[in-house]
Amino acid sequence: MKLILLFIFLSCVPICFSLLFESNVGSPASADCGNIETIRNNWVSVSNGDIEYHVGFDQVSSNDQDACVAKYNINTEQFEYCDCSYDTTPPDTKGYGILWEVESDTIYVAFSQDGGSNEPESFTRFTSGGWFNSYGQGGGPSVALLLSIDGSDGSPNTGTYIRATLSNGNANTVSITELSPINVEGDNYDIYILTIDDDDLDREQQWVVDITRDSNDSGTLNAYIRFGATPGQYGPDNAQSFYGSSDEGCHGWQYACSMAPGERCFWQIPYCDLIEGHWYISIGNPNFDFDLTPSDLPEYTLTTYITDPPIPLALDGVTTVFSNSDSAFIQHYTFNVTAEDLDFDNRVSDYDGFWTRYLRFELGTSDDLDSATMWVNYGTLAGPNSDSCVFNIQGFSCSGQCIVDFLPCGTEEVPYNLRTGVYYVSVQHDEGVGYTVSASIRSDDYLLIDNPVTIEGTGNRLGVTDLMYSYTSTSAELNVNGDGDGNYRYVIDIADVDDDDLSDNQYLLFNFTALANNNADESINFEVFRDDCTRYNCVVSGDESWCTIDAEELAPCSLKGGRFFIRAENPGAAPFRIDVYQNETVVQDIMDSQTITEVVYPYEYQEYFYEAASVGQGATLTVDICAICGEVEAFIRPDLPAGPSFTDDGIACSIDYCRASGPDDTSFEQDNNCCTLFLDTCEYQQRGYYIGVRGVTTSYPDIDTNEHISVPAKYQIKPYQTTIDLNTLYPSCIETVEYQYPWTAVPQQFTVDIESVNVGAMLKFTMRLPSQFATEVDSLASMYIQANRTVGYSDACDTEFQCSTSGTCNVIIPYCALSSYCSARYYIWADAPRGTEIVVERYDPYVPIIHNDVVYHGSINHPNTVDFDIPWTPNSQIYRFDLDPKLYENENYYEKFFVRVQLFDVSQGEVHMTVNSGHSPYFPDSGCADPMFLDTSSCTAASDGLDCYVELQYSTLLSLAGGDEHSIPHSFWIVVYGNEQECETHAIRYSVVVQTHWAITYYPIDETICNTVEEDEYNFHRLRPREIEHPQASYLRIRISDLDIDESVDLLVQDNYLASSLEDTHFTASSGTSGSIDVNYICGYHDLYLSVYGNVATDDVIDYKMSVEKVPVRVKDLFVDSVYHADDDDDDACPHEHDFYRFRTLEEGRGHHPGSFMRVLVDSEFPTQVYVNKHDFAWEGCADSGYGENDPAITGTTSVNVYDFCDFTDGDYFITVVSDGPYYIYTDVRDDAKELTIGEVFRDTVEPGMYQMYTLEICDDWTEADDRLVVEITDVENGDVFGWIRLGGNAGDPDEYGYNTCSHDNAFADYGAGESGYDFLLVNHCDLETGTYYILIRASPHEGSPERNCEHVNFRLYPYLIDYQIDPEVIHPNTPITDAVDLLQINIIEMDQAPIANYYVVHPLADEGEGYFEQISHAVARLSNVQGGLLHMKVMCDHLAISEFTVINGEIYGLVSNSADDADFDPDHYGLLIPEWKMQSGRFPFLYNNIMDHRDSEYEPLGTCTGCGDLCCSMDNFDDLDIYRRDKSCAIWVPSCYFIWKDFYIMVTPIGQYAYDHVIDYTLELDQTRDYILLQPDHNSVNSFENDNWDYDFFYSISAEPESMRWRVVVTEGEGVLVTVRNHRCPRQATWAKSVWCDAAYFDRPWMCDIEIPTRAAHPGDNAYFVSVYGKNATYSIAFWRGRENCHAFTGSGRNEGLDFCAGLVPYNTWRWDHYSTLDHEASCFFEQLYEHFRVQPCYTGVTPECNATLAAFACYESFHRCDEQGFYTGTCREACEAVTYECANLFETVDLEKYDCTSSRYLDGNAQTCTGNPAYANLEADHLFLAGEQDPIVLLYESSSASSMSVSIILSAFAIIFALMF
Repeated sequence: MKLILLFIFLSCVPICFSLLFESNVGSPASADCGNIETIRNNWVSVSNGDIEYHVGFDQVSSNDQDACVAKYNINTEQFEYCDCSYDTTPPDTKGYGILWEVESDTIYVAFSQDGGSNEPESFTRFTSGGWFNSYGQGGGPSVALLLSIDGSDGSPNTGTYIRATLSNGNANTVSITELSPINVEGDNYDIYILTIDDDDLDREQQWVVDITRDSNDSGTLNAYIRFGATPGQYGPDNAQSFYGSSDEGCHGWQYACSMAPGERCFWQIPYCDLIEGHWYISIGNPNFDFDLTPSDLPEYTLTTYITDPPIPLALDGVTTVFSNSDSAFIQHYTFNVTAEDLDFDNRVSDYDGFWTRYLRFELGTSDDLDSATMWVNYGTLAGPNSDSCVFNIQGFSCSGQCIVDFLPCGTEEVPYNLRTGVYYVSVQHDEGVGYTVSASIRSDDYLLIDNPVTIEGTGNRLGVTDLMYSYTSTSAELNVNGDGDGNYRYVIDIADVDDDDLSDNQYLLFNFTALANNNADESINFEVFRDDCTRYNCVVSGDESWCTIDAEELAPCSLKGGRFFIRAENPGAAPFRIDVYQNETVVQDIMDSQTITEVVYPYEYQEYFYEAASVGQGATLTVDICAICGEVEAFIRPDLPAGPSFTDDGIACSIDYCRASGPDDTSFEQDNNCCTLFLDTCEYQQRGYYIGVRGVTTSYPDIDTNEHISVPAKYQIKPYQTTIDLNTLYPSCIETVEYQYPWTAVPQQFTVDIESVNVGAMLKFTMRLPSQFATEVDSLASMYIQANRTVGYSDACDTEFQCSTSGTCNVIIPYCALSSYCSARYYIWADAPRGTEIVVERYDPYVPIIHNDVVYHGSINHPNTVDFDIPWTPNSQIYRFDLDPKLYENENYYEKFFVRVQLFDVSQGEVHMTVNSGHSPYFPDSGCADPMFLDTSSCTAASDGLDCYVELQYSTLLSLAGGDEHSIPHSFWIVVYGNEQECETHAIRYSVVVQTHWAITYYPIDETICNTVEEDEYNFHRLRPREIEHPQASYLRIRISDLDIDESVDLLVQDNYLASSLEDTHFTASSGTSGSIDVNYICGYHDLYLSVYGNVATDDVIDYKMSVEKVPVRVKDLFVDSVYHADDDDDDACPHEHDFYRFRTLEEGRGHHPGSFMRVLVDSEFPTQVYVNKHDFAWEGCADSGYGENDPAITGTTSVNVYDFCDFTDGDYFITVVSDGPYYIYTDVRDDAKELTIGEVFRDTVEPGMYQMYTLEICDDWTEADDRLVVEITDVENGDVFGWIRLGGNAGDPDEYGYNTCSHDNAFADYGAGESGYDFLLVNHCDLETGTYYILIRASPHEGSPERNCEHVNFRLYPYLIDYQIDPEVIHPNTPITDAVDLLQINIIEMDQAPIANYYVVHPLADEGEGYFEQISHAVARLSNVQGGLLHMKVMCDHLAISEFTVINGEIYGLVSNSADDADFDPDHYGLLIPEWKMQSGRFPFLYNNIMDHRDSEYEPLGTCTGCGDLCCSMDNFDDLDIYRRDKSCAIWVPSCYFIWKDFYIMVTPIGQYAYDHVIDYTLELDQTRDYILLQPDHNSVNSFENDNWDYDFFYSISAEPESMRWRVVVTEGEGVLVTVRNHRCPRQATWAKSVWCDAAYFDRPWMCDIEIPTRAAHPGDNAYFVSVYGKNATYSIAFWRGRENCHAFTGSGRNEGLDFCAGLVPYNTWRWDHYSTLDHEASCFFEQLYEHFRVQPCYTGVTPECNATLAAFACYESFHRCDEQGFYTGTCREACEAVTYECANLFETVDLEKYDCTSSRYLDGNAQTCTGNPAYANLEADHLFLAGEQDPIVLLYESSSASSMSVSIILSAFAIIFALMF
């Protein structure tokens, strides 16, 4: 095997070339061609047979030497030639080496030259296609040339310079020292090494490898290339039988090629597919002849070099390449296009700037039959689109002359817009083809059409002013056919100023006319483009033909000014006329229901202005348009003239559209010639609307009789507003639909106001059709419900809730939907017949906060199956309980944590229960989000004798809380549901308890006890002694026996925590049907709990006997780097059920170094399991350091390896081995971590299957904010290399059992066929922190690799920091700056060009007073006054904020790790340029690239903040609302928990840009604030957001104890604000939050903007609340009330404050509403419902006055809740319920109102707590009337019957019987 080193670009380096046959290299002396002997003595010669070749030089003068080549025939004794004309220029040249390829009679001559020349007589005429085509810069040093010369006549074929380059770019000395023939022995390789450095890559060079073979040769050769290691054959060898079964081929390769004689292998690898380092070429002969000595080995010619950088060519020049250039070679060129070349874009008056220019690339071949291919690209090398980093925008093959033009606006053929920068061109051609290549900036001359004619409108266009630009082609230009190619160019400047904004009532028409004398078959193509790249075209054909461009973008609203460039493609030189009309629309006022008849011509626009009035809370607008004599289309838009398209900022110019097609007659018919514009309630507001009408076509009867008649279309337009008639509906009150007209004429909707929403509240909307109404299935009646706005009548408006029916239907709105509005007005549209009944019922439950370990009794009803049964009685009762661990007081709280919520003692029916965490109860099927803890399945049925329960386990809650004890929720909710009542008139009774305290007894070891356990109950024990001995030398044997037949128990064992769940306890056993448990608990323990659970009992109690015995075992000690053999002797009987080992890693006080890890190897020919644990015995459930298993019969291997990488610490490791036979066990601690250094290469060798740890230190002062860490793994030989990296601790290799999963990134350098053997570990800049990184490397045989594993695996590690080369601008808090960005980047190379993104860094301000306070101060990053587009902003702490895709100037090494072979590959983020090889290099400073792997912020909703940014805002967030598409700002709140004392980085980048020549300007400020502003109770603060900029205000509210809270915001002016209240100053730390959008339209309903905490159950338990207000263009008032400030005391009876029915019945402080009449009506209707239930008795109809009074009072108590001392409103007193049953002589459950049964938990004990209706303010008078203090008249709903004369004694007797039955 030969090794030949090729070093390029080093000074004075000998170059070795491998060629063929006769050769000689020497130092010739001067001689002339006259004397053969002189030549033989002085020149360098080769000879074969009768022919001699000689090379040397002729001393032409004292300072001039010219190289010579001579051929001499010995037979004839004559020179066949002697040529000294190869280079006759002044620099000295000599021939000093020659190699003769005899078979082809080709000679290769080595020349020297000491200077360069571009004269025609120089060598350069032969080297244009060479590695280097010239001497280069400088002069003096002698460089080498090699020419291939035809021996027959001495003419050169091709050649190349071979030169070295100094650091300054000048040429340096190079000489050729040997020219020798090369061949390859069988089954052997020739190996070459080429070193590529950063200079090669920085200058966009390429590596060429060219291997050729003579056609007369024999045998096959294989060529291989790879990076960093010797390449070659991979897999079985052709002589495999000689080597045995092990594969011989043990080389990887990245590129490969096979050559038969006469074939060629050629690679031209671009710089971006290369990386710095050593690249290897191997040429192998795969054939070995064992029988003969080879005499004719295969031969080859290898040519390899680094090309020159792409040849920079000047614009407007032509480069000629001679025909002797290599056809396989792709030659690269560059053209630099400057801003001066493009002249972008100063809007000069001569109109010859950017928009008239284009970049033309031309390729020409020397013969029209020859072919060449050209590719053009921008920003990087051009080439064919293939699996490399080279690609193209345009590529084509050409014979003769071909061009490609890059226009200011890309086309379908060339989809790229012209811009400044570097364009790349590459050319590849056929054999022997010469070509020319050039690029030039061309400019077309456009004639300005100016001096428009002003046309004042007359008739129906009176008052408007139009401009008409007109031009008729002249004879002069027709005579020369325009530009000579039939193109006629013109420009019209609409606006003629540096502003494109035009009035929205203007529109533009282009009309092109072919004048007379045109031939019928002649056509003219007119193309128009505007200086924003919009394009239009139309064609005229024949005499007096015409066409019109009437594009949507040229219509009212969307039209913008600018320069319109017109090109007429008119090869026939036909005369034509151009007319351009800049028209104004007629704008007429139109009144509601006014009909206007008007005419309109095609392409004409007319506008009508309609002023909406008295829209109120909802209205629709209908516009009828009818047409005759043609077609019209109509558009409508608020505030500004309407049109068919969009504005430049993406706003629709119409919100509805229709088209009316008129008939050929002259009558308006609604059915066939009208269309309708309709604005639904969600679209129509009280503002002005423009209705645009456009003429489309005209038609007229008998139009063919006069084809020249021009008549307009005629149309009528009539707008009319339909205001919705709103009918107030009160909760619980039935309303009847009384529609007299359809909704299109008189729409009616109901409204119901819900001013306060308690936790758990719900609304039920019910609709019942009249019984006589019948519907078809496809025409059901429907009810639609919408919060805070009227219901829409079309698909334009979304409707939140709806139901359809032919009888009765209902909608229940759950609490989660109600709470999203806090308070709301609900609108109801019943699309139903007259007589339909609508009722809305409010479920406002009292939610008891129950005490733990206290039994509560309640009653409940089953589900109501009657369709329209009122009142609504939900079959649910809610409870709240709290578990406050107070970890700051008791850190061991969770040790004995076990909560069981039990439902028991159920009678008279069946119930079930759900339990959830959070701040509100969960209702299944509500569509609400699942809380953290939710159990809906454990307790699905409880009845008489059948209890059920829900258990809360610590392990479950901890897992749900992400492993953080402090995040375990404290508040939980129980919802008890009635399933089924046994009796219709008896409520279901139940008891519920939250058990948290449990009896725990000590259990002594080695004792037996007898005990009992109830079914479904636990006996909890704590082992004594509670801790295992250290070191562990025993395990526990636990036995339970003496169980009765058919009884069973479960055993649960848990260390450190109470054992309370089969699912969550790590060790369990069940007696099942065997009647006993006998198990071993092998794990160690420190505080062991045992539990016995009664599973099945035959008599409620289970008797059992239990013992816990300590079983001593033999524990064998293992040592570092030692082997122990378990060989089945007497001590190790087979099989090994469990062998215990202790492995003490080091003695006390001696520790291993960081980076150490442990290995346990067990080798056995039998199935084996290995457990490893720290400190105690290892077993299932206690193997914290690893587990492994192996069955040799399945895997074919005998070993089990268990590693502890991630968590290795010195101390005792216990190992348990289970094996079916003998085994070896080996233990070791690898304490040999090797230190890596940033920027230094580290080479290493690792045995296959083994690991090595490395450490890498990154210091604080080494890194910048945009630095990323790259650790290259390369030069891989003999196997694959895996890598993992982690900060601050060992990285791990994840195994199949889930161990050692602890790395930040992983890599896989794949070794084998078609693999690069290269990968890298990446810590992107957004994750890079300083400290020690640990890198784990594993060597492994490649999948399918040779069986002999190819020796040890070699590799190289190279860690380095690399940045994006972005230097952020330093800004300061509270100091605004102005800046700009440019999305389009036309002038990208200009220094003063606005970039595509701006980067900033800011540090918190530390001034006195309003300075910085840790964890208190916060900030707002604010973009404001944005002009010209839409922006996106990111904020990131301590790392450069940047997008995943952008433009950077830095190198692209290790830029992203996302690759198609990664497990987490993300196809939306395309990652590496060549994912297969993972190599990329160079810079792409002009290209938009994927510059970091995908990252989602954990602070923002998924997908809204990607890249390196934790906080983001985008100005397109509200793209569904037109008012926000015009945003000029966005703001990011930086909360105090995030705003720490570090640098903050801000990125601003564009989303959309409105104009090419107007960048996006903005103001940026980081507004730092010391703290929230305190909101004083019962006060308000007035604030405003101004100047169309989004902003924040911050407030906080406090209370000394939990009290009711209410925040109210009223927007007095402007748009609206978003109000959010949290129980923490930082959003992520908040566990409770409520938000409400407060619209300015709610000004007259301020309660709609309330956020409140009305009850104790709704209170999250905090005393401080933080309020953020976010909005723009709004003035608002915010107020705060707490405690009894939220309550209201009526004056007198309350009649003057809205009370009527309840007047005098609410003599207490009640929860505040704005409109008490709502609650009064609710109480009145509820009373009527109660009365209807109580009035019908078995023996009479009606109620007594006393019953009537108590029912009225009870109804009022249910609506008007009393406030307690802390201002929370309370539930109804039980005494109020009992008063009803007493006075009405009936129980609630007996009148089908089980929900209100007095045993229900919905009632409070008035003697123990504040409630509504308790004796504190109500009493039974002397006559036993349950009345309030003030005796206002009460209307008695009393009906006479024969039972009315019954004696009181009979009634009382009946009541006594009922009362007795109750008890």
